[in-house]
Amino acid sequence: MRKIVFLSVVFMYVSLCILCFAWADNGDRGGDVKDGILLDDEKVKVFINLRDETVVRRKFGIFREDVDAKQDIADKVEKAGGKVEHTYNNINVVSAEVTRAQMNALKKDSNVVAVEKVGMIHTFLTESVPIVNADDVWLEKVGGVNITGAQTTVCVLDTGIDSTHPDFSGRIVDQYCYCNITDYGDGGCCPNNQAEDTDANDDHGHGTHVEGIAAASGGIYGVAKGANIIAIKVANASGWANDADIVSGIDWCIDNATKYNISVISLSMGGYSYSDYCDGDWGAYKKAIDAAVAHNISFVAATGNAGSSTSISAPACLFNATRVGATTKSDVIASYSNRGANFAGLLLAPGSDITSTKNGGGYISYSGTSMATPHVSGAMALLWQAYKLKYGIAPAPKYIEDILNDTGKQIQDGANSYARIDVLAALYEIAAPEVFLLSPIDGNYSSNTTVVFEYIPEDEGSVINCSLYTNMSGWGREKYNESVVVKGGLNNFSFDFSYDGAYVWNVECVDDDSMRGFNSTNRTVFVDGTLPFVEIVSPLDVNYSYFPMLNFSFNESNPDSCFYSLNGESNITIETCANGTVLSGL
Repeated sequence: MRKIVFLSVVFMYVSLCILCFAWADNGDRGGDVKDGILLDDEKVKVFINLRDETVVRRKFGIFREDVDAKQDIADKVEKAGGKVEHTYNNINVVSAEVTRAQMNALKKDSNVVAVEKVGMIHTFLTESVPIVNADDVWLEKVGGVNITGAQTTVCVLDTGIDSTHPDFSGRIVDQYCYCNITDYGDGGCCPNNQAEDTDANDDHGHGTHVEGIAAASGGIYGVAKGANIIAIKVANASGWANDADIVSGIDWCIDNATKYNISVISLSMGGYSYSDYCDGDWGAYKKAIDAAVAHNISFVAATGNAGSSTSISAPACLFNATRVGATTKSDVIASYSNRGANFAGLLLAPGSDITSTKNGGGYISYSGTSMATPHVSGAMALLWQAYKLKYGIAPAPKYIEDILNDTGKQIQDGANSYARIDVLAALYEIAAPEVFLLSPIDGNYSSNTTVVFEYIPEDEGSVINCSLYTNMSGWGREKYNESVVVKGGLNNFSFDFSYDGAYVWNVECVDDDSMRGFNSTNRTVFVDGTLPFVEIVSPLDVNYSYFPMLNFSFNESNPDSCFYSLNGESNITIETCANGTVLSGL
């Protein structure tokens, strides 16, 4: 009887303690659940990954039976009060909805390999968002905040927006219409034949497609998936717009910039053709765009689709506009894209076969510089957010444009080249820790195999540690040391090199957002710790010679300098210093 009581107690103990294991999240693909911690009664959908072996079930430690692994875990889930949703035919996995306590019990089970949350996945804008690395930017943080364009707004001047499209749900913070071109024989092209209205309903589709590329978040993700959208309708159902309406739209965006944190105005429209800046011909546009830039709002405009390699459309030809041409998904300039070498800072972005939001719901593919432009507008919203988080102020539009040009992938176009934007590289340029290398200076020689590398990390207060990188093994860059750093102060690494040689080095610093930054230029140090061996070939010691010549050899292939001593006079310079040198006239 005593033995039976013991076994019963053991069984009850295991059943209770199996609920005592702490919750540990194995990844967060499905979004945050109270910062990764579940309350006891909260439920979460999970995948339960099982071992491939047959499960052996023991009853009270005595009886044994072989059972199907999936069925066994499903029984346990149901018995504990959870809900089994799927048992899959071809994989050893069960999906279920469980509480924290039930989760802990599953993780304790010896037949469970792992438990992971069931998340949701989305399609992107075909391949165009990954091409510019915007999806990688969303994973990066500045000041602990993911860079998605959140707290910024893109103001799009176009044919309006389909505000009922689910990919814009909760994202349209305002809309307006300036549209004097009639669609109906009289009145304007805003709703109800008005020339001005607070409703920017899209009766064409172009605007809805463009806005999706910039900032959709639903069935597809735009470049700045967290940014807000303002739609300004300036074009009619046929896609035509009045210049005065466009200028009115720019003016509206400037007036409301502070209220909505507007970082960029996007215009995928244009006309005419210019081979050089056109500020003298477009006075009203120039003033409006200059005013936007003065308010730290970028104005992004399409170059046009005439296929010219020497000219672009207005208003992209204005000096303060950020002009955008199109590439294909193979990273070549699209045949239809206008561009011109006379326009400094012209950017490229994917514009061919871009799938985005469709007027009336769903998705559709279009091509053109109209599609390339919102890629850049969305990129600027991302970088605007990152800069504001890091430095506390809004960046100047020219600064963002220059960063995109400096970090973009160069696409060749005959004798010219243009930068196809790379948003991730631009983000690192803005927000990654900056490192200043002090010594040794580039190209310096060290006669000691122990070299001290001195550097100063930025003093923004976010750097956690820094590491020295060098190519000592000869097989590329390797990480050797790590240290806690003095932010904004002098720091150093002392490193012992095993062999003489030329070594490339740099220092990488990591901040509290796990963002990494190197100095922009690698340095080289020449280590030469071996003393030269000199042998006097002739004359021999205590030798008599009628010809005063000295012939010597040494083991240095490229000596800096050579000296000799004669009759008590030392450090006499040898002008030509090479192995096997013969000196005459001593």
